[in-house]
Amino acid sequence: IIFAVMIIVSIVLQACALLVIIFVQSLESLWKVAGLALAGGSFVYSITLFNNIIRRRTEQGAFDALSAPANIVPAELASYYNSRLNNIRLSHVSDFPVSAMNECLRYIEKTLKKYVGNADYEISVFSDSENPQIVCYLDSNGNTVASSKKARDKNPKYYIEKGYEVVELLKNPTHKILTLSVVDETNYKFANNTQKKHVKSQIMYCFDVETPHVLVIACNRKKAFSEEDNAVNEFVSLAGIMLNSDLIIKKRLCCHNETEFACGKKS
Repeated sequence: IIFAVMIIVSIVLQACALLVIIFVQSLESLWKVAGLALAGGSFVYSITLFNNIIRRRTEQGAFDALSAPANIVPAELASYYNSRLNNIRLSHVSDFPVSAMNECLRYIEKTLKKYVGNADYEISVFSDSENPQIVCYLDSNGNTVASSKKARDKNPKYYIEKGYEVVELLKNPTHKILTLSVVDETNYKFANNTQKKHVKSQIMYCFDVETPHVLVIACNRKKAFSEEDNAVNEFVSLAGIMLNSDLIIKKRLCCHNETEFACGKKS
């Protein structure tokens, strides 16, 4: 609102200055000089004010959308949903939810690389507060199985015993996005040296608090994420909605299977 008012004021000043210039043409020479000086000063001031408004708003990011190609987001979403459609066609109905969630992780990783920075990302979805497990996983090397999976398969309490940060959020779920801009030993318990090497910045978001599921995004670059970065926070919230929708499909398929009315038998 303030921005719009300032724009209007600058335009009104310009219009008034032009009217004064026209009016003083009929006055005596002394008054004409004074009027032209006043009008000219007002006109220059209004133009300067207008330019300063635009510059400040641009620095604040108000016009980022104008300078970015208009088809960036639609193109990326189109690519994601085309891949998702192929998964629907090729996957067995019971496998589709997890396949779709994996596709979502690929979309998250691709988007982060483009807009946050070309670093290495590790993206996981954890579930089950009593015996934590990874539902789906992806890293920037294309791996879809976490290196900790074998240890977790042998020991259901593995992530608890190793002190993974996500365990606390699974036990006490909240919708708040938890961001660590710089991960170090003062604010994070590393499970092993590999994690210490690769986790320099992290986001955790419990997108399903009823049957806790947590999206964990780790980056090997410090300050990749920030609590004040609204754009990334909004994107993480969107990713949570996308993952949660696939999770709901998975839950409903499980209910059907348990009652011997699997969607696969109906289709």
